[in-house]
Amino acid sequence: MADAKQIVQAYFDRATVGDPTFGQLFEEDATWWVPESSPLGGTHVGRRAILDMLERAFALYDPESMKVEVLELFGEGEHVCARFQVDSLTARGRHWKGDYLALFRIVDDRIRSVREYFDTKRLIPVVFE
Repeated sequence: MADAKQIVQAYFDRATVGDPTFGQLFEEDATWWVPESSPLGGTHVGRRAILDMLERAFALYDPESMKVEVLELFGEGEHVCARFQVDSLTARGRHWKGDYLALFRIVDDRIRSVREYFDTKRLIPVVFE
């Protein structure tokens, strides 16, 4: 079994470069919760739903300028907390720099669930409107 932090780091390494295999890191029935106040908010259930949500989220940014920096990974056992920052131009050409926190649960070397936290009040007018 891999260390849970290694699985989370693999997610960031693969997802941020568009590696098509990053979806394999998720359990088939995994969940990803996004704050309800976000246009992408709610609980996304199942690998396909998660990948669809992430595809919509990544499409909001200019991939050439997007930088995702993992600042901290900490946790115990199956729980890993990732504190990270996104610095990018949006698809509309605006600059966005925001802090995020995501709590991952890793079971049998796969991502079972994610709860993501970010400042929706700041993000929505810059990224979505």
